[in-house]
Amino acid sequence: MPSLWYENHLSGGDFHVTGASIPGTPGVVIGHNEHIAWGVTNSGNDVQDLYVEKFDPTDPTGLRYEYQGQWEIAELVREEIVVRGQREVVIEEVRITRHGPIINALTPEHGQSGTNGEASRAEQPLAIRWTALQPTRLLRSVFRLNRARDWESFRDALADWTVPPQNFTYADVEGNIGYALGGDIPLRARGDGSLPAPGWTGEYEWSGIIPHADLPHVLNPSEGFVITANNRIVGDSYPYPFPAEWLNGYRAERIRQLIEQTPRHDAESFARIHADIRSLPGLELAALAGRLAADEPLAQQARDALATWNGELSADSIGGTIYSRLRERLLSTIYADAAATFDAVVGLGAFATLPARDMAHRAFPRLLRRLIERDDHFFGQRTTDDILAAAWNATLAELRAELGDDVATWRYGRIHTLTIRHPLGSLPALATIFNRGPFPTGGDLDTVNMGYLPREVAGLPFYIAPSYRQICDTSDWDRSQSIQPTGQSGHPGSRHYSDFVQPWLNVQYHPMPWSRSRVEEVAAARMTLQPVEEQAADVAIPARSML
Repeated sequence: MPSLWYENHLSGGDFHVTGASIPGTPGVVIGHNEHIAWGVTNSGNDVQDLYVEKFDPTDPTGLRYEYQGQWEIAELVREEIVVRGQREVVIEEVRITRHGPIINALTPEHGQSGTNGEASRAEQPLAIRWTALQPTRLLRSVFRLNRARDWESFRDALADWTVPPQNFTYADVEGNIGYALGGDIPLRARGDGSLPAPGWTGEYEWSGIIPHADLPHVLNPSEGFVITANNRIVGDSYPYPFPAEWLNGYRAERIRQLIEQTPRHDAESFARIHADIRSLPGLELAALAGRLAADEPLAQQARDALATWNGELSADSIGGTIYSRLRERLLSTIYADAAATFDAVVGLGAFATLPARDMAHRAFPRLLRRLIERDDHFFGQRTTDDILAAAWNATLAELRAELGDDVATWRYGRIHTLTIRHPLGSLPALATIFNRGPFPTGGDLDTVNMGYLPREVAGLPFYIAPSYRQICDTSDWDRSQSIQPTGQSGHPGSRHYSDFVQPWLNVQYHPMPWSRSRVEEVAAARMTLQPVEEQAADVAIPARSML
């Protein structure tokens, strides 16, 4: 809180568009105009590389570094940060090489020493090259999207979409549907960017970007629908290197099931897809319940709850609780030798991540398949039954300690909650004013209605979920609907600060009025902005309806 999104409706000149904007930026990022509608998900492409730089240890300025056998001088940017209540100004000096800024000060290991007093590996100067640090055409792309009239102009608009790479779904009033990736995807002269590369050799430079016309796209696919859920979007035959870190395909597969099992869809069926919390891997793991020990009453009750679970990962699910914890313990058991890296944090604050844990979740489908097939060779000296037994025992011990001895009370919402937090809500005295929650919730990383709670990252609770939902009706724009998680106001005293929370939790929506008559009909308040008399008449701002 406040929300990432601000819902609005822009009408003026050649703009007539509605949907969700990012506060402080012009245009509509997700939504529809008179002709087309579009939705967005993250594509997961790798557009950041790290370079190890060689600075001259004899240079008193600390700015001289090597590149292809020559010395170059890094740019020095001096930031002066005034801190309230602090006399001294905080000075932040940033060295910028041809590859980008040196980011060692942002790493948790900064300043640590290695053995024999040597600098740690983290102290090797690391420069980050990132498409977001280059000149961008993003706002131009948004303006062109807002005025696009058909597939061709939609694709033309995405040619200016630079960063972050995004999956765009498309529909228009003529009945066409499509998919297109937008973003600058680097082409690397050598390597795939997954590990830091030597910056001084010149061998690992970016040689360009994938031509936007060649990025993945499809118009009116033969199967009659388009699915994107942060999953893999290209096959092995794609002609360009395409490094990315996709989520596994469970959510996309579940969406496919839901689309194919209903002959004719409408807004209600799409809302049910948005709300779906059936766990496909949960059902697969529950099928292994017969291989789990039940040598005491509590273990028997827990095994029965898992075996009879219908896969719905709702807040009141007992089988879902057992599955969720068993999944975690399976991963920590399988990767026991690397357990210390599971909680290793990369990044700071809201940008912190747990890359080892993310990798394990991406590997889960393959690991689960090996457990099901009893592929003992993959796990070395341990058998799949050994792994299941160890994870099962750890699961029971944890849930008993956490939730008590009565399995009937092991509801998922007791261990899976959402608190929507405001930055000022981190202060205990202000938490009840600015924060909302906790709310018992369902879903996880693999459900269509995602509710991923990776516990805490760098001391901060994280919760990953849909930040905006919309259903656009291309036959009648006035029947479109949307929702975001918090509210339209960032002021905790406003009745619109959190009035979307409960509808969002319940996967309900509010209307997206489009026609002038409908807007006038539902308008709750109106603000009229008038120019002062000293201004020229041609800068007058016409009245606008405020919902």
